[in-house]
Amino acid sequence: MRKRYTKLCAVFVAVITIFSAVFTTANANPDNVLSGYTVVYGDANLDGKVSLLDLSLLMRYCNGLAKLQAIQLINSDVNCDNKVNTADVSIILRYITGLITELPVVSEQHRMVALKNYTLPKSGTRLPLNKPYSLNAEITSGVPITSVTIKITDVNTSVTEIDESVYFPIGVYSYDVNGASHSLNKRVKFSSLSAGKKRLELTCATKLDPKITVYTSYFTMGFSFIELYGNVYDEADKISAATTNKILNLLNSYDTVSDTGKMIVGFAVNYLGKSYSEYDCSGFVRATYLNAVGITLPRISADQAKYCADNDMLIDFSELQPGDLVFMRRTDCGCDRYHDIHHSAIYLGEVDGVMYLIESTSSLYKVVIRDIWGANGGKWQIDCCARPYN
Repeated sequence: MRKRYTKLCAVFVAVITIFSAVFTTANANPDNVLSGYTVVYGDANLDGKVSLLDLSLLMRYCNGLAKLQAIQLINSDVNCDNKVNTADVSIILRYITGLITELPVVSEQHRMVALKNYTLPKSGTRLPLNKPYSLNAEITSGVPITSVTIKITDVNTSVTEIDESVYFPIGVYSYDVNGASHSLNKRVKFSSLSAGKKRLELTCATKLDPKITVYTSYFTMGFSFIELYGNVYDEADKISAATTNKILNLLNSYDTVSDTGKMIVGFAVNYLGKSYSEYDCSGFVRATYLNAVGITLPRISADQAKYCADNDMLIDFSELQPGDLVFMRRTDCGCDRYHDIHHSAIYLGEVDGVMYLIESTSSLYKVVIRDIWGANGGKWQIDCCARPYN
């Protein structure tokens, strides 16, 4: 068998030498990488078939007598080692002589895909709701990567909440160097994830394999005790761990994806602890609504209330739902403001019969969660409530 193969090689080398003197070099125009191009392994001259002409062209390329465009290099890399050299010539020769029947011929080491230098949710971690999160990773492969798919599934419901693919164009690989790599930098809309345990799967598609799993982890979306503690106050305006736990459980039970009001609350939690000088009461409300649902409210609390009244957004106090607005007026004011309103807040919900607000307050100098006030008379009174997002 070896003698027969040696004789065949000698014959083909002689024939190729003659071909090399006849056929011209490959098109030397700048590379034109075609989107959606289908690889035809062994077809170096792009005539749609594998023949002696391809061997001739590759031998000239290996001897520095011809130039190949990116697509020609991709087709010529028949062992998928990201190099085009005499090893590829040998494989194509074996293919033409019938010693092998399929192209490409790839070793297992070149099929491997590895992940490194990544910033992805680690198993067991908790990510806060409604905060931007970027997935970063360097993916290396022995064969060029065509796409990476990011899939996030809720463990409890088995519902796929994110399924996005990042595609990479053909021909961006550097040949005659070892390995191909891609840097994944994807800003995933984590605000579209509900609270709960999630499964993240990263898969790659390559020239040879449509699905190679390179990363899997489980993480939790939701609010944490650490985020809330120090910003939750009980009826006496004291920091309360017991109340924090109850409100934490309430928040993590909210559907912050399909329920608009609860989504607003989810965004509002991100401002907890922000100083009053940075976000006063109306500034906090305005920023939350803008970021959560894209609604631009007036800057001043009295103007916010008037805007809601003028646009038929007012609701009764008994109708309050999470995400609604609560406006307070000063009974000793008598100023020119609409209804003497000087404060606005966002209704969070009810725990053990107590109604809670998220608000920025000058008395505590920051954005906090505290029980509702102004319902029982005194210097401050609830003037009206509104639901701007309907």
